[in-house]
Amino acid sequence: MLIVFSNLLSIISSALAAYFWFRSGKVAIPQINVGYGGTGGSLDDLKLALNKQGTFSCYGAIAASVSALAQLFNILLSSYSKLT
Repeated sequence: MLIVFSNLLSIISSALAAYFWFRSGKVAIPQINVGYGGTGGSLDDLKLALNKQGTFSCYGAIAASVSALAQLFNILLSSYSKLT
């Protein structure tokens, strides 16, 4: 039962990691044009977009870490059950 739970946790968290990293890549980064006749976003717009991108990337890394730990637990549990 624990192996099934570990596998499900790994599958769900790896799917979440993929989702968050996809969302991170889809954040629109504003183009900033400065100089003569320059138009475009401000540095505040850039800061907000990069913060949003970083947040999604952080959530993706956390989900990937949970998936890796679930797989480690699965391997340790399988090894232990073979010894007994």
